[in-house]
Amino acid sequence: MKSAAYLTAFSLILISTSQSYALSCTSAGFDLEESFKFNKKSGKNVVYVLGSFSGKQPPQRQKNNTVSKGTNGISLVVQQPKDTVSNLSFSGKVMTTNGAKPFKQKVKVTASCAASWCGSIPKSGKKTIAALTKTKSGYSMTAGPCSPNTFSQNLDTDWKKLKRLVR
Repeated sequence: MKSAAYLTAFSLILISTSQSYALSCTSAGFDLEESFKFNKKSGKNVVYVLGSFSGKQPPQRQKNNTVSKGTNGISLVVQQPKDTVSNLSFSGKVMTTNGAKPFKQKVKVTASCAASWCGSIPKSGKKTIAALTKTKSGYSMTAGPCSPNTFSQNLDTDWKKLKRLVR
């Protein structure tokens, strides 16, 4: 009976911690203007593009089993998904201080995970605004659970807002 009480208490703690983490995402990852301000302040070399990704979608995520030894011999198996990396192409336009210019580049996209929540690889052919990081080896993007770095709602309004922000 005592073991059941410990297991119940431990499960409630785990659930509430996981749920509070899910609620801890800040709006900066989901709002284009906040994302732009955050990236500019951090000094990252980020460009914003409008268009669509294409390429082979990655296979289903694999999960790692992580075993955590609890008290009184209770073990917990946590499913930890692995990050997914995909090499895609992006076609569209890039926003510059002089306006929009044609843009076609290969992009390394990483869908990262935090606990059981993961970002997702953008769907092929879906028009979106994306925040890409320019690196020495090309362009990359991380799509996390709290910072997807893609924006698919209100594209025309957001693109005009981005034009004002970049200038």
